[in-house]
Amino acid sequence: MDDEQEPSILGSFLLEPAGDEPAGSDLSAREEAGTRRGTRFRLVRNVLLAVLLATMVVVGVLFGPTAWQLLREKNTTIVTPPQVVGLTRDDAADQAGLDYLRSGMSAGTPVDHTVAAVYSPPGDRAHNVLFIGGTGLMLHPDRALDSMFGLVNDQTDGVETVRSEPPGPLGGILRCGTTRIDADTVAVCGWADHGSIAVAMFAGRGVDEAADMLLHMRAAMQRRH
Repeated sequence: MDDEQEPSILGSFLLEPAGDEPAGSDLSAREEAGTRRGTRFRLVRNVLLAVLLATMVVVGVLFGPTAWQLLREKNTTIVTPPQVVGLTRDDAADQAGLDYLRSGMSAGTPVDHTVAAVYSPPGDRAHNVLFIGGTGLMLHPDRALDSMFGLVNDQTDGVETVRSEPPGPLGGILRCGTTRIDADTVAVCGWADHGSIAVAMFAGRGVDEAADMLLHMRAAMQRRH
């Protein structure tokens, strides 16, 4: 019994059996590490959600109106009724010439269907209206209308003094200008939206009168489904 040595003071700290305290320390360390990982995960998740939300807001602000307009305007038809705004359709007009203009519209704009007609007041060919229109999905209506005015350029001395006009309840854009055919000045007006485009040339009329007439023609000729 006298040979049995008492543990030294240092030994009492260093050589203590691995019991509750070390196990408890390891468990505490694992819990702390798990807590840190959980905190980092939640932080990353919250940051990603915030970025996603911000991106959705930006996309909605930038493209939301355009997407809505595309859905609202894409299913459109244009008809050429026998009478419109006091004018009568001239079924004896040069169909080959009208077909040529329709082909030009098909080549220069993203339309799937085209129409063309000549209208005139009864017994008054000096105030004829040449109308050409088409329907299809147009992502950039302004560019499509510029292309149509370019088609007019090929047939005349070009469209000058182009200005924007109120497009009316159907929306989109409406622009008017003038061109010269031989010695005569002719008003040219056109509309375009995401589902349709049309240009009309008004002989013997000013731009203001032509813009008002095209608004009424559009209301009678364009249909959305």
